Parts: sequence; C-alpha cells; structure tokens
Amino acid sequence: MIQAKRLEADAKTVECEMEVPWGPPEFGWRGHVDLANLTDKVVFEAYHSKELEFRDVKAMQAAGYATSLGPDWRAVVVAIDATDVTRDDGFAVRPYPVNVAGLRARVLETQARVVTAVALGEWNPDDRVSDTPKHAECQACPFSSVCHAGWTPPAPQDVVGLETSFDALRIVQSDLSHAEAKVADLKRMRDEYREDVREYLPLGVPVESGGVVIRRSEVAGRVSVKLADFTKAGFTIPSELEPFVSQGQPSERWKVDTV
Repeated sequence: MIQAKRLEADAKTVECEMEVPWGPPEFGWRGHVDLANLTDKVVFEAYHSKELEFRDVKAMQAAGYATSLGPDWRAVVVAIDATDVTRDDGFAVRPYPVNVAGLRARVLETQARVVTAVALGEWNPDDRVSDTPKHAECQACPFSSVCHAGWTPPAPQDVVGLETSFDALRIVQSDLSHAEAKVADLKRMRDEYREDVREYLPLGVPVESGGVVIRRSEVAGRVSVKLADFTKAGFTIPSELEPFVSQGQPSERWKVDTV
C-alpha cells in the first residue's frame, strides 16, 4: 500500500489486486497481480522474505501477468521483510526487475501445457516440473492438486546389513545439529557483548581493560552479483562477463530421519 501511495503521489494511476485474464476466454481464468502501475505499464508481484532473496517462481508469475496484459508491459518482483519496519518507510523491501521478453517463451509454454491438460481432462506426467507436490513451483501452482492427485510419499527401500552405519550416521548428524545450534547461540551472545562495549572502542584504536586488549576494525562490505538469479529473471549474461563466471561443482544433500 505504501508503494501504491508513492506512485499515486507521482501522478501514476495504480490498481491493487488487479484482475488479469489468461488462457482461453471460455475457461474464465483470472489471476490477480498485487499492484499494477497503469501509467507506466508495470506489474509488481510481492512476497514476504526475511532474507529478501529473489524467487524464480514469483518472477515467472509476474512475467505471466505482463505477458497476458500485452507486449509493452514490464514486471518487477518485490521481496518484503515484514519483520523490518519503520514508521516512515514501512517494510524493508528489495525490488528485482524481470525481463519479460526473456521469460515469455517459457511462460507461454507452461500456460499451453496447462490449457491442453484441462481441455483434454488429463495431464501428461512429463509436463510436471517435479514428482512431488512439495517442489517450490508445485506449491505455488493452483493446478498442483490435479497433477499430484493421490500422491503419497514413496516408501523407503529396506536394506539389511547397514544398520550400524546408518545409526552411526544418525548419531553424528544429531551431534552436528546440536553443535551448530550451540555455535549459533555463542555468536548471538558474542554480538550482545560487542554491543555492550562498542561505544568505548574507536575504530582502529586498541583498548585494554583487565588485561584484555580489543581492537575494532571496519571491513568493507562485499560486492557480489547473483548471476543465477539474474538469468532466472530472464536476463542474458553479457559476453564481457562470461570470463568472470565460474561454475561450482555439484554437491549432495543428505536427509537423515528415523522411522
């Protein structure tokens, strides 16, 4: 609402929760964009995130709205941290521009698969982005209940002879989780003690008290570009940047549970 008021103050015509038709007219499908700047033809799609990170699924949603509205429309996704708020500025926000043209083909392809499935009354398992409804895109999709109708979590394979190793891994993983929680707690306590003495520590000046010497220095903030998010927003990495792009090695994610 604050963003809407600011746009209105700049003589922009805006509409909140604007209805956006998509798909065949006979289906009567409607989406609702969070905020539309009708003057400049920009749609804003917002989501809550304490980390203010970019989300691919929201970029696709915003690009879908802009595509349905017409070729001149642009899109922006806005991450909102509802835990960081001031009286004058409202919530902490971070806008991310979306390259609608770069995502348009993917948007239209996705919409076409949905339309075909609904028209035929059946869906192609190969059209699903995941075998599980717990996938981020599936959780945000209103058609997930159709694609994953009757889904149940797959039962684990029962293997005999690995009991000792499995239990040892469970114990180590549990110990590691507790140690990480302890480290996080110690860092919190450290930061609290730092705040207690910060005003007595000028930058770059060693200060001694009770035989302990502390020196506070300022470290410049790191400048980084999230190229993966940049491309997910529909943009192409400029050729000048390609020599500076490095690809990390694949990793694994292990989840250890008890039955």
